[in-house]
Amino acid sequence: MRAFLQIILRSFLFRKRRTFLTVLGIVIGSTLILTLVLLGDGMERALASQMQAFGGDLLFVVPGKSDDPLGGLLGGGGELKDEDLRRIREVRGVELALGFHVKNFRVEYGGEEKVVNVSGSPWLETRAVFEKSQGFEIETGAWPTRDEQDLVVLGTLVANDRFSRTVQVGEEMIVSGKRFTVAGILKPVGAPDDDARIYMSTDRFRAITGERGGAMMGIAKVESGLDVKRVAEDVKFELERRRGSGDFTVFTSDNALEIVGGILGIVKLVLGAFAAVALIVGGVGIMNTMFTSVLERTREVGIMKALGATDRSILYLFLSEAGLLGAIGGALGILISYGFAKAIEFAAASRDLALLQIDFDPAVVLGTLVFTFVIGSVFGAIPAVRASRLHPTEALRYE
Repeated sequence: MRAFLQIILRSFLFRKRRTFLTVLGIVIGSTLILTLVLLGDGMERALASQMQAFGGDLLFVVPGKSDDPLGGLLGGGGELKDEDLRRIREVRGVELALGFHVKNFRVEYGGEEKVVNVSGSPWLETRAVFEKSQGFEIETGAWPTRDEQDLVVLGTLVANDRFSRTVQVGEEMIVSGKRFTVAGILKPVGAPDDDARIYMSTDRFRAITGERGGAMMGIAKVESGLDVKRVAEDVKFELERRRGSGDFTVFTSDNALEIVGGILGIVKLVLGAFAAVALIVGGVGIMNTMFTSVLERTREVGIMKALGATDRSILYLFLSEAGLLGAIGGALGILISYGFAKAIEFAAASRDLALLQIDFDPAVVLGTLVFTFVIGSVFGAIPAVRASRLHPTEALRYE
């Protein structure tokens, strides 16, 4: 093996430019594939964390038929009536239920006017859902307790980044022409939609919009220890029985994660196919290099065979050389892909998307090295077999 490595290293150093170009093909393919794996895993963890932020014990009711629960959470259209919300509260296993409104309003503060996303929901139920199920916490100030008061709670991005001057608790801002006092500011939750939102009571939200009832969607908190999916089915059955039709969607955070995960899987599959093509191109480059190497080293093979090298030894030598070309490309691809993925993570964090995190996985590194070594060996197999079958006499007479 030591002799093999010495011969292979000498071959690489003697043909530096060709070796570099051959390795470059594998580097490109392995970098694409590994970067895709790292970012895909990071996105899956971020999505799982985001879905968990919805609350594992919560279920959501959105008007209209929808295969896109995330789109429904953004306010897809239609509304739930107050009677619908009352029926949801009466379902066995539902601890509490609230209507949730979301809309963009013009907000004035410190002489600046911005368009900000505003939600409306009853304070008592909102606090119970946000703190106990979704992990929201007040950083400064406190949750309001009376729905009729002109008070708001700000997400951290609204308080610290939306306006030129940082908003403080106790200060006033104007939402759609109506003056409100800031009662509290939330700690960062890592989700831009939540951190960039203003929260107010349903009563004040309706006062601004002129709405008399209903909600954009409903959120129900399930009693501890019960199966959320089973309660969701009961809620769906009760609403269908009352409405006489199923013109609404009931889903849990697990449902949303399954749907989004399926979409992400398709995207990864398509991008992975492109990356695989790049890796195959790199493998073809190895085959071409090994064919050229066999031709150039025909006399060398003849000398080794004349000195006692067997066909099997020659085969292993060229297979090892091809495999090492692949492994070297894989190792460089690992370094580049981790650096690239970490740069994307840093860029995401700088844009308040801290949920995307790239983790170092030794199994992925080892798997990449083994995979690229195998790729190199497979594409180097035909040239290696050709080298092993050279007759010593003919090889020595070559050129």
